Amino acid sequence: QPSNGVRLLSVGRLEKQKGFDRMIAALAAPTVRELNWSWTIIGDGVDRQALQSQIVRAGLERRITLIGSAPAHAYFAHADIVLCPSRFEGMPLVPLEAIEAGVPVIGSAILAHAELFGGASNSILPEEELLWPQSLAALIRDESARNQVRAEQAGLLGANPRQRLWNDYRIIYESLLSAGGLQ
Repeated sequence: QPSNGVRLLSVGRLEKQKGFDRMIAALAAPTVRELNWSWTIIGDGVDRQALQSQIVRAGLERRITLIGSAPAHAYFAHADIVLCPSRFEGMPLVPLEAIEAGVPVIGSAILAHAELFGGASNSILPEEELLWPQSLAALIRDESARNQVRAEQAGLLGANPRQRLWNDYRIIYESLLSAGGLQ
């Protein structure tokens, strides 16, 4: 890991849905590669070998570490940015946990992230993956930009983000019950 570098973190199953392959491609771009960062990925899964091969082909084996399964909460305190490049998600719990821990989250442009981040537009990567390196480089270079994302996200969740999550679930179940969807 580079000394004094920006510490990136992701948590999730190592499979195509989570989009780690496209994040590796973005981090391998020259505009990002030249910066001082490291990326730790917590999780395991069927794509572990393919991701490891992609990391080696990109020449990023000293910068990206797949550590396998581990308790994610222990790593949030040591992260500067949590990356969530998923292709799709249901209820995105990792971003919620990271925001609760005070770590800014940068997610892909999927509906679940758009709903979670609301008006915090700096939290969402561009839909076009070719633009990801430019967005990532700006955040890696600029601590004040990361702090702005953190502040916007903290404001979105309010004082009790877990309560918001449970309220969202309650509303979903109540609407299903009233529509006769759960019988």
